[in-house]
Formats: sequence, C-alpha cells, structure tokens
Amino acid sequence: MKMTQGEKRLERALRKAQLEYQKGIRVGPYEVDFIVHGRTIIEVDGYSHVLPEKARIDREKEIYLREKGFHVIRVLSDQTKDAHSMRKLVKTLAKPKPMKHNKPMAYRPFAELKEHLDLGEVQRDKTGREEMLEWLNRYEDRIPASKDGED
Repeated sequence: MKMTQGEKRLERALRKAQLEYQKGIRVGPYEVDFIVHGRTIIEVDGYSHVLPEKARIDREKEIYLREKGFHVIRVLSDQTKDAHSMRKLVKTLAKPKPMKHNKPMAYRPFAELKEHLDLGEVQRDKTGREEMLEWLNRYEDRIPASKDGED
C-alpha cells in the first residue's frame, strides 16, 4: 500500500529515534500504519478520517485492536510536519506507558475546555466535530483534492 506523506514523515522520525517498528502490517482484517515495540499501533489520520463513514470504520478498527491487546495512538497527518510533536511522540514511545485517552494529539489543549463543558460551566450548541462535519458537508465541492497523496 502506498504511504502518505504523513506516514513517510513519521517513519523518518521513528528511524531517526532508532525505535523498533514495522509498517503496513495486517492485524486480523485490518492493516495498521505502524507497530512500535510489538504492541503499540500508530495510525496517521488525514482529513478524510473526520468523515462519518471513515470515522465509523476507524472506531471499529480501534475496538478490534484494543480487544487484541494493542495500545492505539492516533496522530493527525499535519502533526507529522511539526518537529515538536514528533519529538514528543518519539519520547512517549521510547518509554512505553498507557495514555489516558486516544484523541489525536492536537485535541489535547482542549481537554480543559472539555472538562468545563462536561461540568456544564460552558454552554454550547454543537461540538467542534459536529461543526467541522457540517462545514465539510456544506463545502465539500469546494475542497480541492490533495496534490501530494495526503488523505
């Protein structure tokens, strides 16, 4: 399977950090982007992963992988362009430990806001995901296809 630019960038970071990994491996009915240390799976998600059908497939895949005992980390493709994010991810992988959640790393700064939302301290009409999906549906005909193979 052809690698996306985000996957290529992540592979360079894993190689540079001299971490043991495999890429494009089948686990049951699914192909995973990377397996690090034999038990941690890293999935590089492009913009298509916010679309409802792709998100549903990702959830099913993640449930299956967790049931098989894998730890799953999702990384946004754009984050692979950020050296700081890659260093942080590699550092996490160098010392394997369970993470508290499985949201893409870019969502972490919003964890505090989410706590306020959960406590009812902040009022909202729609979630950010709902707003993004609504926007994508409204403007899908204007979104240009990627030129570099990113999804």
